[in-house]
Amino acid sequence: MSEKEKLVVVDGFNFLFRAFYAVRSLTRSDGFPTNALYGFTQMLLKVIEDVQPHYLAVAIDTPRTFRHDIYPDYKGHRKEPEEEMLQQIPMLEPLVQAFGIQTLKLENYEADDLIAACADKFGGDVEVVIVSSDKDLMQLINENVYMYDTMKDKFMREPEVKDKFDVTPDKVIEVQSLIGDSSDNVPGVKGIGPKTAAQLIHKFGSLEGLYENIDQVEREKLKNNLIENKELAFISKQLVTLDKNTPLGKTLEDLVYQPHPQSTEEFLTKMEFNRLTKRAVKLFTQNEEIQEEYNIPEEEKSKQSFTYTNYVTVNKKEWLDAWLKKLEKHKTFAIDTETTSLNAMQAELVGISLSVKKGEACYIPLTHKVDMLSTDIEQLDKSYVLEKLKPYLEDDTYTKIGQNLKYDMHIFNNEGLQINGFEDTMLMSACLDGGLHGHGMDDLAELHLGHTCISFKDVAGTGKKQKTFDEIAISDATPYAAEDADITL
Repeated sequence: MSEKEKLVVVDGFNFLFRAFYAVRSLTRSDGFPTNALYGFTQMLLKVIEDVQPHYLAVAIDTPRTFRHDIYPDYKGHRKEPEEEMLQQIPMLEPLVQAFGIQTLKLENYEADDLIAACADKFGGDVEVVIVSSDKDLMQLINENVYMYDTMKDKFMREPEVKDKFDVTPDKVIEVQSLIGDSSDNVPGVKGIGPKTAAQLIHKFGSLEGLYENIDQVEREKLKNNLIENKELAFISKQLVTLDKNTPLGKTLEDLVYQPHPQSTEEFLTKMEFNRLTKRAVKLFTQNEEIQEEYNIPEEEKSKQSFTYTNYVTVNKKEWLDAWLKKLEKHKTFAIDTETTSLNAMQAELVGISLSVKKGEACYIPLTHKVDMLSTDIEQLDKSYVLEKLKPYLEDDTYTKIGQNLKYDMHIFNNEGLQINGFEDTMLMSACLDGGLHGHGMDDLAELHLGHTCISFKDVAGTGKKQKTFDEIAISDATPYAAEDADITL
């Protein structure tokens, strides 16, 4: 792993537009649309958290560039953005500036050109991380430059470029010149796809090399297409080649990331991004130099505490009855199952966990295997427990909350029970935030609660010696299982 400092350059509009379509309709209390800005803010926080950049900038496009002079139809087929998006675009720069991040914007140039100039100018001094999903930027990848798609949580280096284009990054321009790009209305050569283009570049080295040796192209139809579209091929090369000499007007030191906690909080509060404001507070207070300036109460500086002291094993009938009374009192409870397999059709029920309020949860072991050396062998009969739980699970006046509840519903269906009246936190997260982050319990616990869950391997082991859940000691299973229900609620 490189020890160089990191310069992160974000492709601003790339992520703003992706966020617009990834995040559900979201508006401020006055009706102002905020979904794109919300998604972009999530991405920005993820970058700061995950990459921890020393230098940070956001590159922003301008409406018209030098490429329109080369080819007037460049991007000419694109429709006007939706009105809700148009309202949010002017707020992108204020958002970025509120975070204390430099913006890169230059008339007649695209954000991609500014990113190319950063990669070329600073790539030898720092590790350049390009935050974008735009394939056009793959031509910049080298030993000092790579890409990061936060929505897919995917890093892209030379192997990923080869997977996509079947050439190394320095040959991406040559391939793109031939295949064109329908999203930008780059014409390319009619009839040539990625596979044929890569084969030609492997053989001839470059677009120039191809046309200097056009007579060596064996397929007559392909040769004729190349000859007829020669001008468009070279125009396409001009369009797809990023200008590394774009004047930045910035030094590396100008791009040092200096968080502005107060202005960030003010902007996010103004946009009514309450959850993201808390997340930003947590992020900033991890920096000791900022804590005093930001004046955050001590309890905000640490992760939410999960002590497990109120997690209990329910393996006596009177204890189960006591928990059923809790369900009757609270009416809303979290439920989770522990089984022998992730495949719901093959899995066998091992135990059930419940939670009725923060920090209070139980685990009901049912079919853990026991041997002569076991010290915690007492379990309730599975049929007895399911019969007692049945009225609460099937009565829709009780709200059951689960994480990926579809799986648990399969498990209960296998046992002849149906769950009515339920909410699924995984589906809620997916509807709210789409592809902006993962929606598994571990991801959501870390994101919303600042809590790292007990991992399965911590209780079951790894590799060939990994246990199935029914082989885990009940004393070890209880905190793991009860935590699932507690976190879900």
